[in-house]
Amino acid sequence: MSLIPPPPQPLPESLWGDIWRFVAVSADELEAGLLTKPIPVCGADPALFPSSLALPQRTPIPGVLIEAGRRSLKLSRWIEAQVPTHLASVLADLQGLLLHTHSQQRWILMTYQDAEMSAAARQFEQRKVQSRGLHFLLIQPDDSGVTYSGLWLLRDQRLNRR
Repeated sequence: MSLIPPPPQPLPESLWGDIWRFVAVSADELEAGLLTKPIPVCGADPALFPSSLALPQRTPIPGVLIEAGRRSLKLSRWIEAQVPTHLASVLADLQGLLLHTHSQQRWILMTYQDAEMSAAARQFEQRKVQSRGLHFLLIQPDDSGVTYSGLWLLRDQRLNRR
């Protein structure tokens, strides 16, 4: 008997970010750069580091970046409490990004309708295949690139092929 997960729930409005986008960094930039930064809320299991997965240094690691302003630390703590496992783009009629959690709960982080975002979502999913499911979620208060509030290394186990 298989359990059907509950339908995705919208992210509480009090946690919405201001801006979000799909991004990518090389495996080397992720490990030697971003993962060395002081980040208050960080879910980066060393078993998921690109070097632990034997990914080539130039492999593009896809991610989602959310700028959440004053809500960034609150959003980061909320995500941490959900125990995130992976992100997945929904490329059907209602397009969006889902946060999957350890408890099988799914949260709608964002929705979009335009062709540019749809193309970026497809590229995000293609890069997840190239990185054997490894991807990240990064939350920051603004686009300065100086401070970060939350970072998670995630792995879509459906794409976990060695």
